[in-house]
Amino acid sequence: MNKKRSFIIISILLFFTFGVSVVSSVLSFYSIKLVTEDTNTKTSIYTANLYVTYDDNKQITINSNTTSPLTKTITIENDSDKELKYRVELTNVANILDTISYSITKNDEVIKTDNLTNKDINLLEDITISPNSTDIYTISFTNTTNLGGLYSATLKVEANV
Repeated sequence: MNKKRSFIIISILLFFTFGVSVVSSVLSFYSIKLVTEDTNTKTSIYTANLYVTYDDNKQITINSNTTSPLTKTITIENDSDKELKYRVELTNVANILDTISYSITKNDEVIKTDNLTNKDINLLEDITISPNSTDIYTISFTNTTNLGGLYSATLKVEANV
C-alpha cells in the first residue's frame, strides 16, 4: 500500500512539473517573439550602451510588387564615453531567382555598393563609433533583374567586443 501511495504522489508531481514546463515554454516563446519584432534595440557592452533604431522594421522583402528601390534606415547611437565597434549584417537570407543590388549611405555619403549573395552576409564590418555620437545609415535595395522571384532577409546590427 505504501508503494502505491508513493507512486501516486510521484506521478502527480511529475504531471505538475510537466505542466509548468509547458506553460513556461509557451510564455517564453511569445515573449521572445515580441522582443524580436521591436524596432528599437539596446546592446550593452560592459558599461557602454549602443542603441540601434530601425526605421520601420528589420525585415527586408523584395518581390515583383515591391517599389524599387526599397530603402531602410538604421540609426546607431553610442551614448557612452567609450569607443565601440559594430557590424551591420543580413541574416536569414532567402533568394529565389533575382539579383538584388544595394547601396549604403552613412551620414549622407555613399560608402558601399554591391550585389547581395544568396547567404547571410556582413554588409559592414568593424565599424567604429566615437563616444557620444550617432551614425545614420540608409540602405537602398534594388531588384536589378526583376524575374518575379523573392528575396527576404533580416537586418541586424551586432556589437563587437
